[in-house]
Amino acid sequence: MEIRVAAVQYCQRPIESFDEFVSQLNGYVSMGVEAQADVILFPELFTVQLLSLHQGLSAEESLDPFIRYTEQVYPILKRLSKEHSLVIIAGSMLVPGERGPLNVSTVFYPTGETFQQPKLHPTPYERDTWNLQGGDTIGTFEIKGVRCGIAICYDIEFPEVARTLAENGAQVIFVPFWTELQYGALRVRYCSQGAAVSNQCYVVTAGNSGSIPGVPAAQINYAQSGVFTPLDHGFPRDGIAAQLEPNIESVVVCDIDLDILRFHREEGTVTLLKDRRTDLFTVNSQARVVSQ
Repeated sequence: MEIRVAAVQYCQRPIESFDEFVSQLNGYVSMGVEAQADVILFPELFTVQLLSLHQGLSAEESLDPFIRYTEQVYPILKRLSKEHSLVIIAGSMLVPGERGPLNVSTVFYPTGETFQQPKLHPTPYERDTWNLQGGDTIGTFEIKGVRCGIAICYDIEFPEVARTLAENGAQVIFVPFWTELQYGALRVRYCSQGAAVSNQCYVVTAGNSGSIPGVPAAQINYAQSGVFTPLDHGFPRDGIAAQLEPNIESVVVCDIDLDILRFHREEGTVTLLKDRRTDLFTVNSQARVVSQ
């Protein structure tokens, strides 16, 4: 069994209208459709581009329009998913919450159904600037019978997140991220590769590149998106199934082979999930686990 994934390395650049944003969105989706992908992943908070329509706002002042744009973008993604029979993982967008805004990734299915995964660990910048709150649920969802999960940027840097997803059946973990500098992108990359090895799963990353002068949170963006695998026979020797050059605008496309993954989990050179010392170590998660 295979699924074909596409991950967008989004170019953040100034725009002059909402329609220009929609045109760029359509372009990326069309690339996924032309590649015959089953699912396309966008980066974390990719709608920050719309803040270029609000030059002069401080980072704190940008919060309200940032949230308002989510309501406008949702129906567009829902329509695109249905029109193209494509699962769209909308990176993440800001939504209101009871205690403060949440950073939420939404999966749009062609049927009109959705699945949502909130970011569990806001970064210090997100907490201090926007009062972002961490979500309390972690879950899995299916794409063509393949169990998947999402770890938004900083979340992949906490090993218990990927482990909890794997314990709940995830074979593929999608990581939408947004980092300013190379060392931030490398944190996400190395932790993604570590999660692929220690949880015997595929990890797909998608980040923002480009620059939007005048938007405090997006003046610098660094990304290198890719698809990572366990390290064993049947997989690439370096654990990199596909990757883009840093900071170019493109979409990385990759076929994910679930048969090799199943064999690796059962009869690989190492069988990490089977060999865990659960008598000594457990993930005592208090998060509410949801699935679709």
